[in-house]
Amino acid sequence: MAILKHQIADNIRRLQSSAKMTDTALAGQANIDPRTLSHYRSGRSRPRPETVVAIAFALGCNPIEIDPSIEDEFKRNASWFIEATSETRALFAEWSALSNEIQQQRSDLVTTFKTLQQHCLFIESQIQENQVRVELIERQMSAKMAEMARRQRLLEAMAGQHSKRSPNLGLA
Repeated sequence: MAILKHQIADNIRRLQSSAKMTDTALAGQANIDPRTLSHYRSGRSRPRPETVVAIAFALGCNPIEIDPSIEDEFKRNASWFIEATSETRALFAEWSALSNEIQQQRSDLVTTFKTLQQHCLFIESQIQENQVRVELIERQMSAKMAEMARRQRLLEAMAGQHSKRSPNLGLA
C-alpha cells in the first residue's frame, strides 16, 4: 500500500510536469484543495478512485497512468453496478406491477364511485317523485275530507229538519 501511494505520487508529479501545470491549476481543474493535492504528490495520502479520475481528466491522461490498481477498482465497481442494475430492474418491474395494480384499483374505485353517484341521483329523483305524489295524495285527501265534512253537515242539517217534521212518538 505504501509503495502504491509513492508510485501514485511519482505518477502525478511526472504527468503534471509533462502537462506543464502548476499545483494551483491542477487542483482547480480537478476540483480538489491544493493542500490535498500536495498530500497526494508527496505520497502522504492516496487519492480515492473518483479523485484519480478527476486528476487524470485535468491532466488529459488515462486514470491507469496515475494509479495502475484503479482498473481493478473499476472492475469491482462495474460488477457492483451490473448487479445493482439488475436488482434495480427487478425492483422497477415490481414497482411497475404495483403501479399497474394501483392504477387498476383506482380505476375500479372511480367506476364504483360513478355507479354510486348514478344510484344516488336515481334515488334522489325517486324521492322527489314520491314527494310530489305525497303532496298530490295529501291534496286529494284534504279535498275528500272537506267534501265528507260538507256532506256530513248536509246530512246533519237534513236529519235536523227531518226530526222537526216527525212527531215524537214518545218512545224513549
